[in-house]
Amino acid sequence: MGAGNRCKRTPELECLPDCIGPSRAPRPADAGAIPAQTPLTPEQCLDPSLPVCSDGQVEAILRAANQGEVDVANSVVNRVSNPAVRALAQRIITDHTAALAQLDQLIVATGIDPVENDITQELDESADLTIAALANKSGPDLDKSYVAHEVLDHLLSISTGDHILGPSAKNAQLKALLVALRPTLVSHLVQATQAQTTVSGSCGDGISTNRPDAGQP
Repeated sequence: MGAGNRCKRTPELECLPDCIGPSRAPRPADAGAIPAQTPLTPEQCLDPSLPVCSDGQVEAILRAANQGEVDVANSVVNRVSNPAVRALAQRIITDHTAALAQLDQLIVATGIDPVENDITQELDESADLTIAALANKSGPDLDKSYVAHEVLDHLLSISTGDHILGPSAKNAQLKALLVALRPTLVSHLVQATQAQTTVSGSCGDGISTNRPDAGQP
């Protein structure tokens, strides 16, 4: 991948490296009198070590992330055995397919073409590796592995949207789409963690809560 296709980093942004939201100390003197409890803007919170992408790159990342979710879910939806895991896979296919359609409409409306970059390449490769790994699993092992993947993947997607895509996007319609998609990602994460508790116990500890002896020594 050529350097020109990479999301560029902007060291000139002076931000708090550990800023993740409210209840953080104010920025240095240039920030003025920002109360410690006041939520900072994305620009204030963005770590200068994080990539800043063009709108075209943000579109491409959104497309790769949503397509990867659909492809992975399609690879397991007819093979998982737990009803909660199957319902999760079916919902992910439906919701992320809808997100892809929304993105396609935005691309037409704005005339901004997606630009492939290092992050999209990593997302594509990750989806392919996940599909290959899950192809060798079946039964409860497949259920546990798939749902664990979805928990981690949605945590990553939400974080990427909050700290890279949202602060990077300049087009108002693109920003609005990112905001609109976030609640669905959070809802998927909640559903995935609930499914994980069903098949693997809390946080995937290997103790299934639907077993009669769950939690017993």
